[in-house]
Amino acid sequence: MFAFSKNHFKRGFTIIELLVVIAVVGVVFAMVLLSYVNVDREMVLERSAVKMVQDVRAALGMALSASILEGNGNGFRGGYGVFFPEGENYYIIFADTGNTGIYNEGSDKDIKKVYFEDREGTEITEVSFSGTCIPVANSITFLPPDPEIFIGDPNDPENCIEMKITIEHRDLPEKIRKISLNKVGRMEIEK
Repeated sequence: MFAFSKNHFKRGFTIIELLVVIAVVGVVFAMVLLSYVNVDREMVLERSAVKMVQDVRAALGMALSASILEGNGNGFRGGYGVFFPEGENYYIIFADTGNTGIYNEGSDKDIKKVYFEDREGTEITEVSFSGTCIPVANSITFLPPDPEIFIGDPNDPENCIEMKITIEHRDLPEKIRKISLNKVGRMEIEK
């Protein structure tokens, strides 16, 4: 009454075929996940560079508007700048209350210490200067009203023309961002 043929039992997948498909899907998923993690770290680096440029522009804006520094008593209307410590995961926006044209930890007022988005991975790896400049501080300072821009050494304004801040993520050493700041106010992010 019931006749079974050999082809009747060959309709499904074998357990081996299912395991192979699961293994292939797992490998593809792992590759996509690793790629996502690297892209995410690269985007964190990019956002950190953009934020740094925005904060330098904010310091420039404070100097141009002759912002009054609250709590200083004498109504300070001096220069503002940004200090970039090498090997650190932050930079400092400051008011040049010492009127030196550079960042001095003891005499200047720290307005804001800005940490990178990824505190554990992103850091300032190098600060370099163009020309024959011998910097006394890794800072850029804007003095009102023009503003006058001091990079590295206010006593050598002719030779300190440009500074480059290099930031990188420790897990992606081949992916760096260089932020160029020059004496005429040009700010640029290089890959």
